[in-house]
Amino acid sequence: MLEDMIKMYLAPGDAPDWKCSGCDKQGCVQELKILKWPRVLCVMLKRFCHVPMLGIVKTTNRVWFPEILEELDNRPRYRLRSVCIHHGFDLMSGHYKFCVRTEEGWFHCDDHKRPDKVNLETNVLTREPYILFYERLD
Repeated sequence: MLEDMIKMYLAPGDAPDWKCSGCDKQGCVQELKILKWPRVLCVMLKRFCHVPMLGIVKTTNRVWFPEILEELDNRPRYRLRSVCIHHGFDLMSGHYKFCVRTEEGWFHCDDHKRPDKVNLETNVLTREPYILFYERLD
């Protein structure tokens, strides 16, 4: 689930191999804080990994992502604006398509044809996203 992934990414974690150059202390707790959340939140999912003997291949793990990212701690609410989808098997080949929200609804965009109007629940939220674009609601 995307919200769990964001929480894990921002959670404090031990860095036992880190060494302070000032006092030579070994180990620390590292933490990432976002002081000012952006107007557009771009979330890139790691969709490619190295597999011995095969090289870099695409992963197709299902990631549940919501239309609305609810307010959490200091994070504002966000609404899904577009989804980038990679069609193909590896990093060196494939094609990128988008699902984009407009005032008229959701559209599936492809280089080779006119955008088709699509349904959010059946045609957008069920995709295997590569990049998610959320806009802030405030």
